[in-house]
Amino acid sequence: MAKRAAKTKGLQSNLDLGDEPSDVGMNLGDGGEGGQIGDAADAEVQKAAPAPKQGMPKTKRIVLEENDLIPPTGLFIGVNGRSYKLLPGYEADVPLGVIDVLKNAIVSMPVTEASSRRVTGYRDRMRYPFRYVE
Repeated sequence: MAKRAAKTKGLQSNLDLGDEPSDVGMNLGDGGEGGQIGDAADAEVQKAAPAPKQGMPKTKRIVLEENDLIPPTGLFIGVNGRSYKLLPGYEADVPLGVIDVLKNAIVSMPVTEASSRRVTGYRDRMRYPFRYVE
């Protein structure tokens, strides 16, 4: 069959298939036997989850925590040419890209000794902390 298919140009015709057995319907019966025509109707049908509309990103509801680093007019975030303005303390539905920006906004804060108030090192923390709302 491979030799005939290689010689012909374009799509294979039914004549090129020859007398090779077909595997259509092999999984319909029990015990590996081929099933009958009506067996396909008895098969369990699983519905796939509906696909999100194209252009509509998945969203999550969050609340941006109040912070001294956020201006009084709100926090402006731009992701893939779209802009979002988040006000601290209010719930907002935001795409997952905005959440990634918030998670990756890290600031290093100094760690000081209590007695001498001398800086001993730095630790990373979220610049714009937020929480998920269910």
